[in-house]
Amino acid sequence: MHGHGEQQQALKDREAYARVAAVLNALSSPLRLEIVELLAQCDRSVDALAKKCNQPLKNVSHHLQKLHAAGVVDRRTEGRKVTYSLAHESVATFWSQARVFAEERAANLISRSGGEDTPAVTGELTPELLDELLADEKVTVIDVRPPEEYHAGHLPGSRSVPLDALEEQMREFPRDRPVVAYCRGRYCLLADVAVDLLQNSGFEATRYEDGIIEWKGAGLDIEKVD
Repeated sequence: MHGHGEQQQALKDREAYARVAAVLNALSSPLRLEIVELLAQCDRSVDALAKKCNQPLKNVSHHLQKLHAAGVVDRRTEGRKVTYSLAHESVATFWSQARVFAEERAANLISRSGGEDTPAVTGELTPELLDELLADEKVTVIDVRPPEEYHAGHLPGSRSVPLDALEEQMREFPRDRPVVAYCRGRYCLLADVAVDLLQNSGFEATRYEDGIIEWKGAGLDIEKVD
């Protein structure tokens, strides 16, 4: 009887391993990980994802079907429009932790291109520290993602300044405080471009390396625009 019980437990374990393997297999594609990161910012249609990923619609649709079959994403249909979202917030957390693990283990995996020409990274700018600086109004924090991503969730006290509006809106920024730009996270270049523009215009500027995924992971609240 004891041996039979061990066999039953082994079968249950294998079933659990198989379920986990199915999810990991669904995520074992650079494009699917890019889709997950985009959906962590806000829900999107297939068309919108294809444009953001610069991929054929058919290709993106195929990868979304894989993610949906594994329970990684949900979808809803409104007329002829299909919109996708992450199945659970834990998917975004998993992606964030997997990325950190990969960066620590693989020396040849870089967070962004540009080498020494990119703006210096302020490694000490943690979510907790930035939250304090925001509360004390010691920095101007700008979200340079597209407006729909800002509306879906952003750092409290930050202002939406898409890149194409930065040169005009920076005239309104106080000159007596640093500007912190952020976007989707470490693999996103939008904040780097913003910092370059700000520094060239005489502002003290840096980027917050992470995004709203890591912000929420630190237990901090986000704001949304209804």
